[in-house]
Amino acid sequence: MPTDRQDHLVTEQMAGELHSSTRLSATVFVGERSYTLGLPTEGVVVLGRSSDVELPLPSASVSRRHARLVLHDDGARATVADLGSRNGTLVNGLRVDGERAVQHGDEVSLGDVRLLFLRASAVPPSTIVYQPRALFQQTLASEVAAATQAGTPLWLFALQLPEPWDGATRFLRALESLPRVGHYGILGDTVIGVAAPRTRDDEALEIEEMFVKAMGEVGLAPACGVAGLRRGASATDLIDLALEKLEGAPPGAGDLLGPVALDPVMVTVLEQAKQLAASPLHLLLVGETGAGKEVLARFVHEASGRTGPLVCVNAAALPDALLESELFGHERGAFSGAAQAKVGLIEAAHKGTLFLDEIGELPLTMQAKLLRVLEDYSVRRVGATTERKVDVRFVSATNRDLEEEVRERRFRQDLLFRLNAGMLRVPPLRERRTEIPALAALFLRRAATARGIAPPAIGAAAHDLLSAYAWPGNVRELRNAMDRAFALSGGATIAPKHLPESIASGLAAAPMSARGVPTVMPPAATDGAGAPIRETMAQYERDRIVRALDEAGGNQTRAAELLGIPRRTLAYRMRRLGLLA
Repeated sequence: MPTDRQDHLVTEQMAGELHSSTRLSATVFVGERSYTLGLPTEGVVVLGRSSDVELPLPSASVSRRHARLVLHDDGARATVADLGSRNGTLVNGLRVDGERAVQHGDEVSLGDVRLLFLRASAVPPSTIVYQPRALFQQTLASEVAAATQAGTPLWLFALQLPEPWDGATRFLRALESLPRVGHYGILGDTVIGVAAPRTRDDEALEIEEMFVKAMGEVGLAPACGVAGLRRGASATDLIDLALEKLEGAPPGAGDLLGPVALDPVMVTVLEQAKQLAASPLHLLLVGETGAGKEVLARFVHEASGRTGPLVCVNAAALPDALLESELFGHERGAFSGAAQAKVGLIEAAHKGTLFLDEIGELPLTMQAKLLRVLEDYSVRRVGATTERKVDVRFVSATNRDLEEEVRERRFRQDLLFRLNAGMLRVPPLRERRTEIPALAALFLRRAATARGIAPPAIGAAAHDLLSAYAWPGNVRELRNAMDRAFALSGGATIAPKHLPESIASGLAAAPMSARGVPTVMPPAATDGAGAPIRETMAQYERDRIVRALDEAGGNQTRAAELLGIPRRTLAYRMRRLGLLA
């Protein structure tokens, strides 16, 4: 990375509130190991061995919920209380009964773990200040909001360590020697997260290589999951995507912002979508409600290389009276209440993609106006006398039979021809059943990540019910079912009692084939820990790589191009899968 970029980021980080002069930080000592934590400005921080507390301290001498730290006065002062721990909590060597005040220079002991509290101004500038999980998530959420508003990039790096991260001395020391790139925090017991705001794509690649090189130099496996902020994504989305990429799931399988493609029918759809994305053709996505048409539209936009934004419009959600103003915009004074000019959604998608969901709901009068845009690529705002040129790629979606709508004179045939230059059918979930276990596991992981705890496993009985269910609401229904199951399970293994009654009863099972057998794949034997899902995904990835290598005659560079991934990513995955020594 360029030196001026490094200096800018270091200065920016040091100017942040984690480095305010009076705010307390805590340097944590475990044996001969140490690291520095930033603390929130207010609120309660629970310390303990459990993975679901705000500040996990993985030491056998620390109780699961050992002590409570309460921050006051913008983080300049704190009080600590023991939570009935086995070994007690000490402040400067004295056991805590009730609450004790903690300030600059005080030492708090929890078993064999010591926390030295210092004002941020007393921490050496070269020290990386890590943020506890909840604080890091808050910081990332703030950065996502700022990046979304300003239209600037944001990258998140998830770094896998071989042991609980506070004990990975070699790598923590290696990080100290690298240039600062943003905010550092805890994503999991063995995962460090690094958020890098305002980082260009090429810089993100350099940062990833920097981390991978640092891990390799201290003898650690180069495991790094990288996620870039996409339009409409949240901090939770970004964390989940980085963690899934860290685990090396097959392309698309771990990306909850993109389509999952494990079943051959969905793999074919994605391959066609990728080919069509590179063309200027307008696309029509057809499929049942909840099948994932908007997710596929986002995939097409990301793969298209268009530099403008993806703008999503639900034609059914806008009243007819507002449709024209929303799509085309208006000038000041165009109608009562138009106090200022407004850019329409078509114009806002300039150089990008306009996703028109529920296109079959568009009134005939608006269909005629939209056809005009598709013919000469210009829009006229309501109340304007001139037209504005736009460069927009249209991706439309519907769950209706538009040809039948044309026959019933509810949809213009000429508009259908324009929108349907390329059509993709998104299959319902019941036609891609091999993806149900992976999707269910991913939705559970997303819910667990938001809570900062490990995702629960899916028990064999619940797995069978999920596989047999007909899923009339498709992927959307599965996501809702998993969110509900996670909330009811309390983190325990998902059982039939945690599933909605429609699924748990088994009454809405999949239809039978002509030979009288359920049209589902037999459920894999499971030990309750989700191993079959991981094994299936790993085998899928291995098969894809082997096929690509065969097609490329063993040339890794060409195989990587066929797979749509960088060559170094291919080499890493081949080593992890045992395909490369």
